[in-house]
Amino acid sequence: MPAFCGDILICIRVLLSLSAHVFCFVILDMEKEENITKKIVILTCLKSVDCCTGAACLAAFNNRTGAFQRYQAEELELSAFFHCNGCNSVLEQDNGLLEKLDRILKIHPDAVHLGVCTLKKETGRCKTIEQFIKVFQDNGIAVIDGTHSSPRLPNIGMPIAK
Repeated sequence: MPAFCGDILICIRVLLSLSAHVFCFVILDMEKEENITKKIVILTCLKSVDCCTGAACLAAFNNRTGAFQRYQAEELELSAFFHCNGCNSVLEQDNGLLEKLDRILKIHPDAVHLGVCTLKKETGRCKTIEQFIKVFQDNGIAVIDGTHSSPRLPNIGMPIAK
């Protein structure tokens, strides 16, 4: 087994009768963290596609700002960027919505970030977004409030409680 930076190499000299033997052991640094890439998904509101390019969400992800500050020293991969199917979608009756959920669950991301657009000033989050949140949380996926900074998100970067 090769020794790596941070590992400790110990050599012991043993005298046996007329000859000396040297035994070397590598003690692995067990505190070394492997670079594990976290998979991130961004969910946005279908209504936002009329005016949103996704640039603010992607800039926040790429620059580790807004809700992505929590990952400053971590390796990230944007695994999916998707939209809901509208506020009137019923999960059990919308095959497209079910397919999207199935694809995201197969990715099994570490976190799903909800775009600022999923939170309406007057009404909060619609039932479609609430359905997504429940499915993700029921499958052990963290759901995080927000992507880029906005005055509408006082809890930006915080996990959404079950």
